[in-house]
Amino acid sequence: MNGKRNRVQFDEATHTYTLDGVELPSVTHIIRYLAVDKANNADPNMALIARERGSAVHEATVMYDYSGEIPDDFPAEYAPYLEAYVQFCRDYKPGWIDIEHVMGSSELGYAGTLDRFGVIDEEPAILDIKTSYKVDIPSLSAQLYAYEALLKSEKPALAKTVFNLYGLQLMRTGKYRLYKCDKYIGGRLFNYCQGIYKTMQQMKGVRYAVK
Repeated sequence: MNGKRNRVQFDEATHTYTLDGVELPSVTHIIRYLAVDKANNADPNMALIARERGSAVHEATVMYDYSGEIPDDFPAEYAPYLEAYVQFCRDYKPGWIDIEHVMGSSELGYAGTLDRFGVIDEEPAILDIKTSYKVDIPSLSAQLYAYEALLKSEKPALAKTVFNLYGLQLMRTGKYRLYKCDKYIGGRLFNYCQGIYKTMQQMKGVRYAVK
């Protein structure tokens, strides 16, 4: 595993990233424009449950990857999601280089936490883990594209590496689905979202005269 430390700091309580003391927007914050309707219609209680489930499962998968063990106090209701991850690892035998890796770039103008970077099927890969009932492929594609750009910015030696971008959906049935995303579509979507984000930030200080 890569133990290199960087200057990017992540505050989990506020979900904010700072690079050398300067706050950067997260990848997920920038791509929120791709799921406006879903966000507006979401049940707050269900959204909270989904976040708690996602956090618990992510933490358990990290422990499993590092130690091969499952937490003793892991909630039984989330066990099928972890079983799905274990089965994925048995099927694909991935070789992880970075796990839950925090990244940020002032040049790119954003930050984020990469779930997994390594090798799948003997090819370089970036993977994001999802525990939601449905996976929004456009958002996932944009998210993975942004992570790839951050990773290459942080590790110049990987600049010419061709990555496969995957989304791993862990399901309550104990099964999983592996989605391979189109980085070119993801890149177009992310760039559109970042353009909207920058425009909105610029307009925050603009005052309009009432006629």
